Amino acid sequence: MCCFGDGTLSWEAYLEDGNRHYFSTFCRESAQFTDGCEFMLRKVDDKDLKKILK
Repeated sequence: MCCFGDGTLSWEAYLEDGNRHYFSTFCRESAQFTDGCEFMLRKVDDKDLKKILK
């Protein structure tokens, strides 16, 4: 999930309690954030998501 030039990486989540979480970063700073997101997604017990992440 990297990009060339002036790209950005953004993440947004709405929780059941109504809270909203948002994060955005420039590409050069996005590698560590992307690794963290992938790590958390791999913890979710969802067979379709696991197929996508293989």
